[in-house]
Amino acid sequence: MLRGEEYLRQSAASRAVSVTPGERPAGGGTTLDIAGTLSGTIGSGEALALLILSGGTSYAVRCGEISLPPLGAEIRVLARVLETAAGQTRLELAGWAFASDVEKARTARRSSPPTGALDARRKGPTAARGASVDHTAYFRQYADAISRINPRLSREQVEQITRVLLNTSRECDVDPRLVMAVILAESGFNPNATSRKGAMGLGQLMPATARGMGLRDPYEPTQNLDASIRIIRSALNRYSGNAGWKDLNWEHLRLALAAYNAGSGAVKKYGGVPPYRETQNYIAKVASYYRQLCGEDGRASR
Repeated sequence: MLRGEEYLRQSAASRAVSVTPGERPAGGGTTLDIAGTLSGTIGSGEALALLILSGGTSYAVRCGEISLPPLGAEIRVLARVLETAAGQTRLELAGWAFASDVEKARTARRSSPPTGALDARRKGPTAARGASVDHTAYFRQYADAISRINPRLSREQVEQITRVLLNTSRECDVDPRLVMAVILAESGFNPNATSRKGAMGLGQLMPATARGMGLRDPYEPTQNLDASIRIIRSALNRYSGNAGWKDLNWEHLRLALAAYNAGSGAVKKYGGVPPYRETQNYIAKVASYYRQLCGEDGRASR
């Protein structure tokens, strides 16, 4: 069993992909981050496997002889996807923690102000001609921008949102300007936003996605934003082969944004950005916002 902070560090180090209910990434080498309920076990000895129920989907994670959490416990599991000799895949336990411990560790991180240089100060796809940016040094500028976008937010809300935006972006190696662009397009930084389809909060998370990410309250802005950034990173990992920010290109971003808007299933179905006008307009809008935040002409095309 891992403590909450240990779990977060191991998840980040392994570039774990948050599980979308009903979907399992193909191929070995990936580590999954599964949030769910321990519903039982199968097998015995070295073949013992945990049965994790997450968003209506059951995952069998081979764990061997370990100290087991109690049945019915809400847990977080890091599971490696391994390929068998028959070309199939199975899940093997890399670590687990109680969901409440992981949430406490995340809450502690959110309450801490950003410190030090931003690890993710990369030359992003639109960063100015090879320049690096220390975003944590611009905490006040980010906060002021969020306050201007939604002046109804209280000062406390603005500072909480800014801390999570910068800290989780740093942890996940995502340019916080991209996160700003996504949230601006999704909700205009309105934590109470609800779409006609039921998407909720800053990042407009659907109910099944929010449950799969272990959110207690999707309208609580720091929970929602933290989950949204991790979903963005998960999509970037899926389409870039776990590349770091400095190695991403615009195609990786386009596919990740398409998955965020239309779902990874739609991207898989069409072998790329789906031919949905809403999704194509969404990508164009986020890209325009992002370029402007990077100091480029939002009308530029690539």
